[in-house]
Amino acid sequence: MAKRRFALVFAVGFTLAALVAMIVPGTAQAGISSYNWAETAYVGTDSFYGGPVVAYKAGSTAKLTAAVFNDTAGTADITIKEAKIKFDWGQEYAATAYPTEIRDNESGVVSFSFAVPASDVASNAILHSYQIIVGYQQQGVSYKRYASAGDFLGNGNGINVDFFTSSAPVVPGSMAITFVDLAAQTVTAVGAAAYTVNNYSGKVSFVSAPASGIQVWATYSYPELLGFGNGVNTVFVTGARPVVAGSQRVFLRNTVTQTVTEVAAAAYAFVAETGEVTFVTAPTQWEQVYAFYEYYSRFTAATGADFAAYSADQADARQLKQQYGTLYRPTNFIPSAEGSQLIVEADAQEALGDTAYANGDFSGAKTYYQNAIDKMTAAIAADSAVNGTLEDALTGLGTGAAAWLDGQAAKSDAEAKRIEALTKAEANKLNAEAGFNDLYGVFLILIGVAGVLGAAGAIVWAVSRLVAARRM
Repeated sequence: MAKRRFALVFAVGFTLAALVAMIVPGTAQAGISSYNWAETAYVGTDSFYGGPVVAYKAGSTAKLTAAVFNDTAGTADITIKEAKIKFDWGQEYAATAYPTEIRDNESGVVSFSFAVPASDVASNAILHSYQIIVGYQQQGVSYKRYASAGDFLGNGNGINVDFFTSSAPVVPGSMAITFVDLAAQTVTAVGAAAYTVNNYSGKVSFVSAPASGIQVWATYSYPELLGFGNGVNTVFVTGARPVVAGSQRVFLRNTVTQTVTEVAAAAYAFVAETGEVTFVTAPTQWEQVYAFYEYYSRFTAATGADFAAYSADQADARQLKQQYGTLYRPTNFIPSAEGSQLIVEADAQEALGDTAYANGDFSGAKTYYQNAIDKMTAAIAADSAVNGTLEDALTGLGTGAAAWLDGQAAKSDAEAKRIEALTKAEANKLNAEAGFNDLYGVFLILIGVAGVLGAAGAIVWAVSRLVAARRM
């Protein structure tokens, strides 16, 4: 009865919640708005861990989808730069699919699929935490550190050949010069052979002086100052991070020789996640450390701490437990003495399995749950045999009653023919008497049928009470 009351309350509550959800619109959350695990071994409360879990068997494939909503600025589309899930066992897994672009105020779906490691990597003794990470760049915004969109160097006068950038040092090879003639309304790109660039100071020297009326414009990149060498420190950190892997270029600006030299990749280690540059040899006191790179932003990570990596025995025990839960019989069975005893024994085995599982004895739990399944299966078979015999008896009773009713009908037909041979007055009298007798006979039959149905109803009610009492 308690279970029925709970089911009723749950159904009403669920209906009310659904109605409220229809009336009150949901508010979209920026970034990772939701995520969902799929094809799990189990989702629910796990007594071994003492709380809810999302479980996969070690060696199986875990699948996750995450919805990402873009409302970063209200008017800007974004480009996805990374999507990964990071676990506390020290591994991270890149997304198998994600949209490269998400329009403003729209959502995209990021998908993950990875093999759950063995227990020597992801222990099944604890629940594991994870982070779902999505990085992006807002379109129309420069994420290069740094790039000049356009630097006015000055006006030509036919004499001056030297012009200076507003920022220095200059990233080697990044300079592009244009001449703007306002009178002629022309913009002309200047070939690299027509000038030289001092990357240390940002001085641009032309072979021939730009003519009067010519504006000199430059676009170029300039690096970020990370720090000053002292002959000891080898670690320097970028000001923005995470960095797009492989985009970094590291430079040493030598104040003695007044040169800018790009550092070979073998001479330092770089961590894109933290922006750390670690030199093999510490820069000297007269060397300044610069870096040019591209970075990106991240949505707030979605986190969880409910991931379980089941061992083989643990997964098998959980499956057997679930299988046992499906074996309870319909409530209209009449329990036999043998079946009732087997049910008691099956429930006892299940309880032993629950205790073993909660204590981490997954192999023992498997054995107990299998025993419970075997005993419950035998109980169902025993009760089915009893109910089959009863059904046959009831079927025979019904067949006999039908034959008797057929005989009575034939007898009534013969009597009717005899009555037709009598006089009309006598026939009317006899018909009246026969009608009364027929009604009385039907009345007796109905009483008999009602008795049979009442007895059957009593049996079903008694059985339902026994089953309900066993389950409480």
